[in-house]
Amino acid sequence: MASTIKATCLTPKAGWKTCFVGQYGNFTIKDPVGKETHLNGQMTLGENLTDNGGLKKAFETWQARYKSDPSGKTIKNQRLPGLRP
Repeated sequence: MASTIKATCLTPKAGWKTCFVGQYGNFTIKDPVGKETHLNGQMTLGENLTDNGGLKKAFETWQARYKSDPSGKTIKNQRLPGLRP
C-alpha cells in the first residue's frame, strides 16, 4: 500500500490529514443499484484514521508474536502473504 501513497505523505512534516483525505477520496464504489459513487475522504476522515490505527496495531501485534517464536515451536505462527516480520 505504501507504494500507492505519495512519498511526501510519509514524511513527519507532511499534512497527513490532507494525504488521508486524498487517498480515501480516490475510491469509487458501486451502490446497490450499480451507480458509481465517489467517496468523500473529508467526510470519512475520522473513521479512516481510526481504521488505519487499528490495522497498524494489529500488524505490530502480529509482528511481535511472530518474532517471539519465529520457528513456531510454541506458537503456530503463520506468515501472512505479502507481510514481512
